[in-house]
Order: sequence, then structure tokens, then C-alpha cells
Amino acid sequence: MTHRATSLIERLTNYQDRALDVASRAEALLAKNDPALASGLAQTRWELLRALMPYAAFKHGEMFPVMIDRSRPEQLVAATQLRQDCLALGEEVKAYVARWSSVSVPDHWTEYRAASLAITARIRAHMARERRAAEAILQPSADRWVPPATSSTAC
Repeated sequence: MTHRATSLIERLTNYQDRALDVASRAEALLAKNDPALASGLAQTRWELLRALMPYAAFKHGEMFPVMIDRSRPEQLVAATQLRQDCLALGEEVKAYVARWSSVSVPDHWTEYRAASLAITARIRAHMARERRAAEAILQPSADRWVPPATSSTAC
């Protein structure tokens, strides 16, 4: 494995850890099931977006091009689909932030809480798929490649 591959995996891990830390804090607040915590959740919503933006720039500018370049033929379609799924999930996250930044969360608490838990679960699942695929392609081992799901709905 090259130094570049190691560096990409380390950076992927760092970006994911930052975003997942914010997601965990949001989930902890949501677990309290208290609409009075809406202002704290608004802050974590924006923190999550701020953590995901440079993460997405890194993936699309550096990691995905290398992954696609290094993909074996059986990996190429899955790696390319993973990139497309990432773009789709990014649009979902932006829509989620826009939606819940323009309404009174306490007045729509049940819907907000469900939407927040769902988007967080999708982000977690997508990140796990990305990590598995990145490690399989950038740190190849014949027995470890498992193609990620091929649809953004599988996140």
C-alpha cells in the first residue's frame, strides 16, 4: 500500500470521526425526546453540515478519483455508484437542514425527531459503506472486497 493510500484512509477516518461526533451529540439530545432542546439541535444541525462540507470536498476532489482509478473492473461500477450515492445523500442533507431551519421545530417535534434520526442513520450507514469500499480499494486484499449497496436508498 502506498503512503498516499494510507493518507487518504487516515483523512477519511478523521473527517468521518468529526461528523460522527456531531451526529452522536445530536442523537443524545434526540434521545431525551424534549422539544425544549430544539435550539441545541439547531446548533448541531449546522455543525453537522459544517463537518460534512469539507468531508464531501475531500471525497469528491481527492478520494473518489483515486478509488475509481485504482478500482479493479468488478469494483469500478460500485465505486462510481458510491460517489453518486454520496452526491444524492448530500442533497438530502442540504434539504433536511433547509427544511428544519425554516420551521418551528418544537411545533413539529415528532416529525423533526423522526427526520433527524433517519438522516443520521443514513449518514452513518453511508459512511460505513464508504469506509469499507475505500479500504478494499486503497488497501487491497483479495478476500476483503465486498461491493457496497448500489443505491442511495440503501444508506
